[in-house]
Amino acid sequence: MELSVVIPTYNQATLLIHCLEALTQQTLPSGEYEVVVVDDGSTDDTPAILARFQDGPMRLRSIRINANRGRSAARNAGIRDARGTIIVFLDSDVIVDPGFLAAHLEAHRGHGLRTLTRGPVVHVTSPERASRARPPRVAASPAFLDAANAGVARTTLLEAGLFDEAFPGYGWEDFDLGQRLKRLGVRRVFCPEAVAWHLQPLPQPGDLNA
Repeated sequence: MELSVVIPTYNQATLLIHCLEALTQQTLPSGEYEVVVVDDGSTDDTPAILARFQDGPMRLRSIRINANRGRSAARNAGIRDARGTIIVFLDSDVIVDPGFLAAHLEAHRGHGLRTLTRGPVVHVTSPERASRARPPRVAASPAFLDAANAGVARTTLLEAGLFDEAFPGYGWEDFDLGQRLKRLGVRRVFCPEAVAWHLQPLPQPGDLNA
């Protein structure tokens, strides 16, 4: 198994559908990758969505954490269970282009396993916009690791100690692990072809506090 896509999710069933549908349409042959979704104690329709994709064209496995423990714990569970040489991180509110996984794999083959591959993360308000939009010429985060779109060898992640599960806040777990990977001498390679569209629907009136 070349790649394992690790996706933590919590109460994002409607967005998870679009994420998984995009992963069924990859140009990379289905035998070269698996998708590991870690359900971090969701109380919505996430189990039903996962069951819908269970017998589809891609290899999908799911892990259930009964209590919501956060993204770090969910990602770590996925990494430990993964069978692929390279872990590709996505979030459940991200849609990827058909060549996404092939771009990550090609970069690792070209630069070696001691590499962290990164692609652009572009914010869109709907799945329809993701299908029509073009990524900007520069769409790279200054952070060494952005787990919405990154690929790292599983052995390297284990060497670095995985995500620190003590971080409850959004993004700090990425920053922390990224710095540890950097200190290990892991090289970061930007893959402009590995585009991730981050779904961020416009807020509705009921979402705003008076």
